[in-house]
Amino acid sequence: MTQRPLFDYLSTFGLGYFFGLGALALLHYFTTWPAEYQDAALLAILSGAGALGARLYNRRVVRPGDGE
Repeated sequence: MTQRPLFDYLSTFGLGYFFGLGALALLHYFTTWPAEYQDAALLAILSGAGALGARLYNRRVVRPGDGE
């Protein structure tokens, strides 16, 4: 595997985690849920995994040259 796709996948996961954690921080500020940081971190990891899964699915569905 070349380094470019690996970087793309890691950056996609990182952005999903970052924005998921930010959304959970705002949700905690307004509703006090999730109550602990550990819960928010786990949910943010799921958000990052979802972003990565969407990227992998798009790569499979969209043929090279169609959208790149």
